[in-house]
Amino acid sequence: MRTYNKEDIIEDYRNLQLQFPEKSITRNEYRKYGEYSTSLIEKLFGTWTKFVQEVGFITKINRHEIKKEIQNTKVIISSIIDGIDINLEAFNSLKTCAKWHKADLYLFWTKSPKKGKYGLSLETYNKVKDYLVTNLTFGDDSVVAEDLSINYTSKNPLLNLEKLNKQSNIFIVPHPKQYHKMAPNDTNSNPRQIWSTGTISKLEYANTVTGRLDNKNITFGGLFLEYNLDTNTYLSRNLIYKNNYIGDKCYKYFENNTVEILNDVPAIVLGDIHFPEHDEYALEKAVQLIEQCNPKKVFLHDVFSLNSINHHELNKPITRILKQTESTTSLETELEYDISLLKYWFLDRFPNIYFYIVASNHDNFLIKWLDSGEFLKDRNNCKIGCKLAEKILNNKHPIEDLFDSSYQNIVFLKEKDTIPVAGIECANHGHVGIAGSRGNIQAYSKTYEQAVIGHTHSSQIHEGIVTVGTNSLLELTYTNTLMNWSHANAIIFPNSSIQLILMD
Repeated sequence: MRTYNKEDIIEDYRNLQLQFPEKSITRNEYRKYGEYSTSLIEKLFGTWTKFVQEVGFITKINRHEIKKEIQNTKVIISSIIDGIDINLEAFNSLKTCAKWHKADLYLFWTKSPKKGKYGLSLETYNKVKDYLVTNLTFGDDSVVAEDLSINYTSKNPLLNLEKLNKQSNIFIVPHPKQYHKMAPNDTNSNPRQIWSTGTISKLEYANTVTGRLDNKNITFGGLFLEYNLDTNTYLSRNLIYKNNYIGDKCYKYFENNTVEILNDVPAIVLGDIHFPEHDEYALEKAVQLIEQCNPKKVFLHDVFSLNSINHHELNKPITRILKQTESTTSLETELEYDISLLKYWFLDRFPNIYFYIVASNHDNFLIKWLDSGEFLKDRNNCKIGCKLAEKILNNKHPIEDLFDSSYQNIVFLKEKDTIPVAGIECANHGHVGIAGSRGNIQAYSKTYEQAVIGHTHSSQIHEGIVTVGTNSLLELTYTNTLMNWSHANAIIFPNSSIQLILMD
């Protein structure tokens, strides 16, 4: 007499289910295709419903090809890892954000990183199936999103990607770490962005040094792309789920389809300013961001270019003549003009917001010029040089006293100052590295859990460090034909997440 056991029946149902991944096998369908009788199943499991309930939690839907083409001008892209449970709260918060913006949400269904871990449970699959893709195409080649099976243990998922795709303005790969960098481009083409998405999967790395570092850098969230009709390009920004919500500009998105206005944005960090070489369009967008978010603090990097006393060009008279404008004929005229711009763009418009002038390398041109005594040889600038040198001798920032007492919303920082906002360091420009070496993002990732820096003009996300871009013109006299600059600013949210917003 033949004996039957539950495991054999479950395996048969599971194998049959894999042939029809889009839906759960019904009783009538099993009668048609299954090996065992439904009456036997009901005898062993009680009822068909109880059988489906039991087998449903172990039935896996295998990863299969799903191609979709972008039709919307607003898109959110994240990833889901085969065989790994999902962070349902993060997923639902992304859905809330997508619904609010009328954006399409896509989840790259990537391969399992662990042997034997494959397929999504039927329960999970039914939740995410409408959003799953393995191949996603845009209407043109300006944006490419492609699954390259990058190892989940990769320290830098963006390594060498600038060599792989040299045509697209935005290149996106699915990966549990959310990293970003700019690829080099010539000055006749648009900036090239490279992103990894982040995930909604609850991946756990090994309890080793490298595994624990990887666990710290998993990001629940995704990328938001929005088509800009003014520039005919997609604008990009990252979304991060942390402490029960996603912060996006001045909004919070929760899992239960709830949206709240953020009335307590701690800070915005703007890309380098470089008056008077600022980009009017970029600064206008930065001002709109401040108006929208109404942060308590705004951090400004490289506020002044100080071309009239640039020590790199003291022995380059032709370069200095070519760069000279009406506002840079002397240090005095340049400072007067730059200060008027600072007041116009920021201080007068936002009297209730504190603007922190981060000690930066261009601003330090003035300190170096004064400390070298160069002003004593400069007939055109000797008088103001003496005046500003006295400020340093009195332990003051040389520019600070050029603002009258009515401006109480400006703070000049020193290089050794530290200002954490929501646990994120904001007082470091990024030009000084370890033990006096040049600064770089790897050095800061060894120093701070999280920080937002500037200096490079090239936006970047690496581990817990975010580099803002610039608000200057992208073509200056010292740039060459190849560059990787970007117009980008950052928002710091109360939940200690950082949103990098690219305007190019």
